[in-house]
Amino acid sequence: MNYSTDLEEISFAKSLEHRLKVIKLIELLFAKYSGLKILYKSFPGNQKNDPVYTHLKKYIDLQKITLIDSFPNKYFENADMIMWDTISTGFSESLVSNKPTFVFNNIHEYNLVSKTGKEINDLFIKSGIQFFELSNSLENIENIINGSFYNDDSQKAIKLFLHHNSYPVSTKTWKKIFYKKIYEK
Repeated sequence: MNYSTDLEEISFAKSLEHRLKVIKLIELLFAKYSGLKILYKSFPGNQKNDPVYTHLKKYIDLQKITLIDSFPNKYFENADMIMWDTISTGFSESLVSNKPTFVFNNIHEYNLVSKTGKEINDLFIKSGIQFFELSNSLENIENIINGSFYNDDSQKAIKLFLHHNSYPVSTKTWKKIFYKKIYEK
């Protein structure tokens, strides 16, 4: 299978390994929740080689998985829960939508983040919004279904994440820094 990575920082083998874990999680979710429907969007440019298309074809044929190619944020309003396989812009947008959101992430991604990023990620892990292993995935998802997304730990992690990633500096501060740098001699 020729599945390309979405970021160059991760090897083909590690990316594929994680994609196969995501596929297994989706299969576990269908086994546990028979009425589940999934909207699926592949990372841009990977649709042709995404293993989800081949490994989960039976669910696509049964219309339990609907493939989308537009920006997923237009679907958040109608979603009951939002799943990501990496922390991304879309993950941020789903948090802003205040819909229960979780990320079944690759430990390799976690290992690449800054010290502040690890602190925020650790809060996501503690609250169950982020996890890496299939062994605790259904338990974390069940907790989210039962309201843990809205508890204090989760909301603290979300607020901190959005503050550092979505609103890192004010426009006034950014302009001050920008002008200082471009006019330095």
